[in-house]
Amino acid sequence: MSDTTAQASSNPRPARLTPSGTLRPTHRTAVGAAPVLVGLIAVAVSLFLAWQPALWTDEAVTISAASRSWSSLWSMLGEVDAVHGAYYALMHLWGSVFGYSEAALRLPSAIAVGFATAGLYLAARALDGPRTAFAAAAVFAVLPRTTWMGMEGRSFALSTAVTVALSCALLAGVSRRRRRWFVLYGLLAAIGVILNIYVLLAVVSHGLYILLLPRARRALLAWSAAAAGGVLAGAPVVVAAVRQAGQLGTPDLTLQQLARKVLVDQWFLGETPTNAAVSGSGNGLWQPAAVILAGAAWLLAARALRAPSRPLLAFALPLLLVPTAALVLYSLAASPIYNPRYLSLTVPAMALLIGAGLARLRSPRAVAALGLLCALILPVYLSQRSEGAKDSSDWARAAGYVQAHANPGNGIYFGPRRPPEGPLVDQTQRRISTAYPEAFEGLRDVTVLATGEADGSLDGTSLRLQDSTSRIKDINRILAVRRADYPPELTAAEDRWLVEQGFTAVDAWSGTTNRITVFERKSGGSS
Repeated sequence: MSDTTAQASSNPRPARLTPSGTLRPTHRTAVGAAPVLVGLIAVAVSLFLAWQPALWTDEAVTISAASRSWSSLWSMLGEVDAVHGAYYALMHLWGSVFGYSEAALRLPSAIAVGFATAGLYLAARALDGPRTAFAAAAVFAVLPRTTWMGMEGRSFALSTAVTVALSCALLAGVSRRRRRWFVLYGLLAAIGVILNIYVLLAVVSHGLYILLLPRARRALLAWSAAAAGGVLAGAPVVVAAVRQAGQLGTPDLTLQQLARKVLVDQWFLGETPTNAAVSGSGNGLWQPAAVILAGAAWLLAARALRAPSRPLLAFALPLLLVPTAALVLYSLAASPIYNPRYLSLTVPAMALLIGAGLARLRSPRAVAALGLLCALILPVYLSQRSEGAKDSSDWARAAGYVQAHANPGNGIYFGPRRPPEGPLVDQTQRRISTAYPEAFEGLRDVTVLATGEADGSLDGTSLRLQDSTSRIKDINRILAVRRADYPPELTAAEDRWLVEQGFTAVDAWSGTTNRITVFERKSGGSS
């Protein structure tokens, strides 16, 4: 950063408060291409090897919803996943052009991370000068939660980008006191709440920012009107989310697990290859690296607090703390709705604090500190790009096995995800065929009663295998795809039933989360 000089705050030049209380550098150097550059770098960081991890259950849900007709999607949202409806609609349009391969599905998230990084640079520059802007943008681009959401086919990166855009509109409105910025703020608030209802908490944190800066309070009325309009526009999604509240959060977290998720996972780990059913999946250098990274990052954030820039702290701390505290306290007092991934929108606030801490170090120390952060991030980053990065998913290999060992007309059986409680099964391993449909083309699903598109659910409805006698009478080859952790006694019961129907197991494949068994019989049909 060659245009900087040493200051007590480590900013390149003195900054002065605008009448509204934001910081504006006194020099008139144009922002130029810096936001574009940091944004493109962030896209590249998120997109690198993003196609390598196998698709997993959450991304299969995106594909299932987005690939439906508009009427079927609308019907589904009335029953489930209304909180993601806007994202599914966008991905329906995207997928109709680019398809739903790993790379195509995840590319919009990487692009959204780029826009968020560029916007964060602009916000940090307005709050604390170019030095903090570069540091915050660099930190945001490489934080593990960012690099995870940048390669996840879900709405988290997009809602984070909208939150950053919302923040930029607020800062511009407070600084310039022009109505159009608050009109834009209201529009972005509506879009944000529709994409992710927790953006509502970011709007609340913006109100605290205004209240914490006396000179910014003159914008309180304009902000209140814009925020109210935006939230009201998104209210139908909030109402639907409340009605479907059982679909949110991570149940049964202990206090220790909750503390770990808040202090480490929410910003410094992202999701991991860990799967409780897969032995050793939680082991790796990425695990201690994430804990040490969290400690180093919190120390840098604390440094920003010791040499405070009041506008930056008034902006970053509410955005960091309000959404987190709201979900944690509600989870402890009422219902478990906390999940780190839903708070991805707080990552820019953490990056602002870490960036401000770096900016307050002398250049050699700042470079060394940033290098240390990157070294600690690297094991986590590489774990996110492994084949089984997403919950130890082996779906790509499972689909490859099916494609290599099945012929058109063969039967395919998708086992239940959990033991059924009645004659019907609502969730099966069929999501693998949603994620990799080409591997299952021409195969006959021996238990499906109704697809998700037909009955308005995510997964459709199936029979138990033992109730499909009439469906297999003319099939001589069946591939059974079952969870690796499915109760062995239930798997054995299914196998015995197939033997009673004249089938014999002739081949098998074992992955990390799935088992596939090939059954054949010598007579009884032509398939």
